Amino acid sequence: MLAHFAILRSAQAAQSPGIQNVNEFNTPFQRTFHLQIDTDRFADTEYFDIPAGKTLVVEFVSAKADLPAGEQPINLAILSPNFVHSLIWNFQGSENEKDIFVGAQQIRLYAVDQIGVTVSRNNSEGFASINAHVTGYLVNTP
Repeated sequence: MLAHFAILRSAQAAQSPGIQNVNEFNTPFQRTFHLQIDTDRFADTEYFDIPAGKTLVVEFVSAKADLPAGEQPINLAILSPNFVHSLIWNFQGSENEKDIFVGAQQIRLYAVDQIGVTVSRNNSEGFASINAHVTGYLVNTP
């Protein structure tokens, strides 16, 4: 037997006026890092300066790497002056003499001053292109 109950709006618990959705006051953050590793180089890093008085809360990072066939990524990391977080790469397939790797990871980290993305590979025989996407929000630093 399926029962259906209706609760009158007047009988529902009222939300305290002191409770607010904190996310309404945070500034969304989305940034794409375009990294290019030229022939004869093993790695590339790109940085972004965080506005003064703000802390960046990173919630999700994704990346796609197009490497010359046979090469493999060694490291995908999010870095700041106080930390380095290495993330996981997964092989997707091959296309047009390129091997494609992706990484996507939900994380929680806090960055002040600067954040960067670094990528390295096991060989330097050709050009590699990597796009990394960082999403989260900015909050006021106390």
